[in-house]
Amino acid sequence: MTDDWPVNLGEGKLPGHRENVVDYVRGLALRRLGREDEAKKAFGRAASGGETVSGGQMFYNDQPPEMQFYQGLARRALGNEAGAVASFQGLVQFADAHSGDVPEVDFFAVSLPEFLVFEADLAASNKCLCRFLKGLGLAGLGRREEAKGELKAVLSDYDAAHLGAAVHLAQLAE
Repeated sequence: MTDDWPVNLGEGKLPGHRENVVDYVRGLALRRLGREDEAKKAFGRAASGGETVSGGQMFYNDQPPEMQFYQGLARRALGNEAGAVASFQGLVQFADAHSGDVPEVDFFAVSLPEFLVFEADLAASNKCLCRFLKGLGLAGLGRREEAKGELKAVLSDYDAAHLGAAVHLAQLAE
């Protein structure tokens, strides 16, 4: 199996782009198929890849915040509970430390993922991100009810169409 994009699709993935969620889910599937050696390799890619959460608004080449969450899950799948807890605590600590930030957008930035220059409330956008991160971190730490509360707040208070919050809230309900 290869993750290389065909040349005819143009740019493909940016250099350094991590797909921890893909590697983690691939590891789960391989483990269920009894292909443990391949599963460990997939978990290893997810566990080692990516940066910790960065601050402020995301640019088009930044890693989504879920990558640190799936990095933690992959570490747990490999038996590295201390590494998993560190990933999840990092999400919670970042959210707590930055929920009051008021980000500023560079008017001349060319790599924003959406048209943010005239967005009305960047502070609310930041709070939404921080509550999402905290929800992921709490979920990873096994604090399910608190995680549900954070993810529900993302959907009810900030963005009813927040896909990440909806997906992870549904997973917690299972």
